[in-house]
Formats: sequence, C-alpha cells, structure tokens
Amino acid sequence: MLRSDLFCEDFGAAKATGGRVMNISRIHGFDVLFGDHSDGERRGRYATLECGNLYTENGSSHSDTVHALSDIFAQLLQEEQKFPPKRILTVGLGNEDVTADSLGGKAVDRITVTNSAGSENIKGLPETYVIKAGTGASGGIDSAELVKSIAGLVKAELVICIDALAARSVERLGSVIQVSNAGISPGSGVSRHTSTISRDTLGVPMLSVGIPTVISGRMVLSESSDSETDETLFTVAAVDSLVKLGGAVIAGAVNLFFMAHCRII
Repeated sequence: MLRSDLFCEDFGAAKATGGRVMNISRIHGFDVLFGDHSDGERRGRYATLECGNLYTENGSSHSDTVHALSDIFAQLLQEEQKFPPKRILTVGLGNEDVTADSLGGKAVDRITVTNSAGSENIKGLPETYVIKAGTGASGGIDSAELVKSIAGLVKAELVICIDALAARSVERLGSVIQVSNAGISPGSGVSRHTSTISRDTLGVPMLSVGIPTVISGRMVLSESSDSETDETLFTVAAVDSLVKLGGAVIAGAVNLFFMAHCRII
C-alpha cells in the first residue's frame, strides 16, 4: 500500500482492520470528516476539511475556509486542561527551496507574533511565537529535536506544526486540509524518516495542519509496484499558487484561532 499522510485515505483503505472511526460534520458550509484512530503510530483524532481547490483566487470561499479551520482547531483542543493556552509556538516544516514542500514556511511568514522582542504582549491574547524548522536534512539538526527545544525554551502550552502532505488521490491535491492531534513525522510522506513531533515527545498538546501537495508517480502513471516511478513525486501545475494561497488560508485560521478561541481574561 502506498504511503499517504491523509487519515481519510488510510481509513478507506484499511477500515476493516478496526481501530478507526469516522463521521461527517458540516462547518461553515463545508463537509468535515472527523476520524479517530485508536491504535498504532497514528493514534489520535483527525479532521479533514473538504474545502475545494486552494490554488485559485476566491476571496469569499477562502474566508469561509479560514473560519471553518479555526473552529476545527478549537474542537480538537476543547478537552485540553490548559485551554486556552497562554503561550503558543507555531512551526513551519518543510524545505522552502522545493516549492511543493514550502507550505509550512509560507504559512508561518503570515502568523501574527504577539510577543515580539522589545514589545509588550497584546492584552487578552496568548504569547505567540513562530519558527521555521525546515526538514532537518539541510541543517543537520533533527526537526523534532529542534521543535522540542524551542517549545521548552518559550514554555509553550500548545505547538502547531504546518507541513505539506502526500496523498494517494489526485483529486485531494490542494483541495483538503487535514488537522490532527496525533503528531507528525516531517518528511514521512516522501520517505524521509525522521523523529515524530507529538504530545508524547513535546509534553504539551500539539496540532498538525497540512495540505496535500504531492502524489507518487505510481499513482499518476498506474505503474507496477517495482516501477522506477514509485519514488517520483508529482504535484499540480499551479503549485506556486497552491502553497501561497494555502499558506495564507492556514495562517489566517491560526491568527483567527488566537483571537477568537484563545482570549485570556
């Protein structure tokens, strides 16, 4: 079975094995697939927002997507004891030199930082911090270890990780956004095995947010399992627009989440 970062695709392919539950909700006019995975490495809760294509300009639709995504963040965190969090670290994962993998960096460039050096925190909002953790391969420092260290340094009570994902279905490229509290292994969708960033490794709640930007060559070309195209990754022609607009939507949702759901009295 080909690797996918999307719970909804794994659910459809392996639901008979048990440990998986899925239901559909309607949020701000969008279908959202909520799933629970009760065993294995991907144990946790997942939400897949079916938002339509994210690589064309559509201000009204994208605004609705921002509001829906912000509400999903709150739903996945509503049972946490420390909610709202007082300090939040948002992490951009991925290689910014590779367009299809630059979603995390594009998003965190637009995140509002309320605790800038030399300025007071905005009253009523949590302290927010951002970092770009990259892939770990270029800098020689494992992304998970870097995130853990920075989260400890700023005493984060919530970590939000943003990364590009891999899908099995061409139709899902740039048309869904996945949110999860189950942790993330940067690069796992493209066979780069790194440590996991999760609640267990960080010691605090975390959310991963991503949009599928790539699919394997085998799925596109319908080749056999031993084909040389197995490890080749394909993306949409408008990938520049996808990571730009997708990053803006995710950043907008994170910023709205700070303001609408994390007010500190």
